[in-house]
Amino acid sequence: MKREQRSKPGTVTVGNVMVRIYNRSRPTASGKRRTVFEVADYTSGVRRFRGFSDEAAARSEAERIARQLATGKATAATMLNSEAASYGRAMELLRPLGISLELAAAKVAKAFEIRGGDFIIEDATFCARHRADQIIRRTVEEVAAELVAAKKARGKSARYVGDLTNRLARFAKSFAVDISTVTTADVQRWLDSLKLAPQTAKNFRTVLL
Repeated sequence: MKREQRSKPGTVTVGNVMVRIYNRSRPTASGKRRTVFEVADYTSGVRRFRGFSDEAAARSEAERIARQLATGKATAATMLNSEAASYGRAMELLRPLGISLELAAAKVAKAFEIRGGDFIIEDATFCARHRADQIIRRTVEEVAAELVAAKKARGKSARYVGDLTNRLARFAKSFAVDISTVTTADVQRWLDSLKLAPQTAKNFRTVLL
């Protein structure tokens, strides 16, 4: 039996992706032989051959496959219709925002991690209601200084202002951060770490909370 004739495969390269084109001789129904050009297609995750009788058509298909693999779009070829529709809708929703699907997915995943569930809409609604975008950032030290200045302006005694200044300065030194990040639990843990007498702790708590 005559063995199938094979020649060295041609290649099409796009970026780092190379697609091979095999030039093979196949028997016909009349007993003759014809040349077939087979393109190796890996877009589905496994190798499949696509046959062409015309070399130009085979090369065109190889270039299409190479571009698809090089741009990371090979997965689209294996999508179900419902998955492709979902992808297309997601892109439509994000296009006006100028955000990529990958970035949007990353942000959603991080929000789930932080909040322990799907509270994205609720959080956004809360922030909008309380005009969070207009909040001016302040450090603990800045807010402490503003509070002391306000008490002085209201005519509080020098003794009261002095005591307030000392307590707030001690707190601000331990919390050199944006005051919006400090929680009641943070304050309580800090007070507990000072190991103060009950009344002294109460006085601190009155000033801070």
